[in-house]
Amino acid sequence: RIRRKKEMTKSMLDDISGIGPVKKQALLARFKTIKNMACATDDELAKTIGKQASKALKNALADSSPQ
Repeated sequence: RIRRKKEMTKSMLDDISGIGPVKKQALLARFKTIKNMACATDDELAKTIGKQASKALKNALADSSPQ
């Protein structure tokens, strides 16, 4: 049960360097979904989590999106 619970709460945000629990919560509070984060502008992301973390997030989302 414990393993299953941890897997269910795992997000792709957990694997991005520079995004910890506080920034993850801020992103989810503002954008609600990963899809909305991917559609957000660089400025919107930077205002929420900072420039470096927003660049890391955009790179990770670009790498994971289907071509």
